[in-house]
Amino acid sequence: MNIQNNLNSIRAHQNWMNNNANNIANLNSNRYKPDDTTLVDDKNGNITAKTNKTNSNVSEKSQTGSTKKISEHSILQKGVEANTKVIRSKDDMFGTLLDTKA
Repeated sequence: MNIQNNLNSIRAHQNWMNNNANNIANLNSNRYKPDDTTLVDDKNGNITAKTNKTNSNVSEKSQTGSTKKISEHSILQKGVEANTKVIRSKDDMFGTLLDTKA
């Protein structure tokens, strides 16, 4: 996995967080159809966020599940932190390598 894959993962996590924040902001909006977001990885290890609208909303109230969306936020935060640590470690390794060559 290279640094670009980690950056793509952070972007995907950020997209999911943005969608969740939007769903939570519209929690009390009548007939609001929330976005469902999942992370998808390809054969090269790139991770992207795939977002779909819920199919229908026959209810007068929003279909956003606040408990689920809020709990997903902490999971997503951990994913961003993990990718950041990997990038930081790789940066430290490159710095050590450059210091050794100098």
